[in-house]
Amino acid sequence: TSGRAPGTLGASMSAKKTPKQPSSSRDKETDADHDVSRALAYLLRGTKGPETRNARLEDARVDYFRGKDLYKVLRQRPEIVDEFYGKLTGNATTQLATGTPPTEAELAKQITQIGQEMLKRGYFVKCDRVYKTPRPGRTKKVKFPKFLAKEPRTSQFFTEDGEGFYAWTYAAPMSWTFVIIAVLVAFAVILMCLFPLSPIWFK
Repeated sequence: TSGRAPGTLGASMSAKKTPKQPSSSRDKETDADHDVSRALAYLLRGTKGPETRNARLEDARVDYFRGKDLYKVLRQRPEIVDEFYGKLTGNATTQLATGTPPTEAELAKQITQIGQEMLKRGYFVKCDRVYKTPRPGRTKKVKFPKFLAKEPRTSQFFTEDGEGFYAWTYAAPMSWTFVIIAVLVAFAVILMCLFPLSPIWFK
């Protein structure tokens, strides 16, 4: 009779048969990547981000920005590039790698890669103006067009020259300030509607 305790063999066999689950680790990495890109999208959609305007894209209203404005913002705030470039691309910035500030060309390349990663992960899409000629009576095209068309898939990349328009697909969550103001406005509307029914002494 074997001295092995009952159930030990079955437990060891079941342990051997337990399949590995590499997909869960990949899912965690994907979630972490999206957390980083979502944090950057939230930052860029706020007051620290590029100027945004509203336009019609196909059958929907969207907020969009110009690529050159994103370049301008990130050049003025290199700390954002230092914080997110390595997390998004897996590469260290020049300042972290060598201890020296990046050149204009290196910074522009890093910004381009950040924009490309955000576009690839679906936080915005590249668009173009519908009306490509100036309006009648004008010699220049408008700075921010009111109508946009989505670029074909083969043109969905963030250009190094900063040209083009990019429509946000990421909707920033509502802030507590907005929620509180909305509740106060709704309460005020209810009071105004009930005012004719209030007692005479209240009026």
